[in-house]
Amino acid sequence: MHTGKMTKIIATIGPSSESEDLIRKLILSGVNIFRFNLKHNSKEWHIERINRVNKVAEELNLIIGILVDLQGPEIRIETFEEKDVNIKVNERLVFCNDFDNSALGEKEAGVKKIRVSQKIVCDSLKPGDRFSIDDGMIEFEVETSGEGYFVALSKDDGLIQNRKGLKPYLLLYLH
Repeated sequence: MHTGKMTKIIATIGPSSESEDLIRKLILSGVNIFRFNLKHNSKEWHIERINRVNKVAEELNLIIGILVDLQGPEIRIETFEEKDVNIKVNERLVFCNDFDNSALGEKEAGVKKIRVSQKIVCDSLKPGDRFSIDDGMIEFEVETSGEGYFVALSKDDGLIQNRKGLKPYLLLYLH
């Protein structure tokens, strides 16, 4: 069925918009396309919701588009015991691929540690490199580095929360 309208309305499916009733209301309100952000949730979760949209569209005898948003891999950090970490400007933090990294030795004892989800990041960042956490909210500069870790100075005060993204200000060439 062609509605004759030239614009399309896109709605993102998420935890607050995933029920059949709400999907039906959105379609009846004019939504033409449902977007699925693969950055969040599991493949199974997305398949279930796509099937749900298709079921409702079929019941309404309408063609509804599905838009799958492929972000690509994201570098994530993990805080110790998933607790928030308060930091101050010029505070030193250890970023490592393993909280029990034996290469750190005693020289970094007492320094707050953040785990990085991809080992190549720990092995690639070198002194002078800059990066941010939480979409640029907190910036850092690498001070020293070693096998599976680097130490960085905070350029900002802030709160580091578990599972936030880390973005290097350089290109990492993955081989």
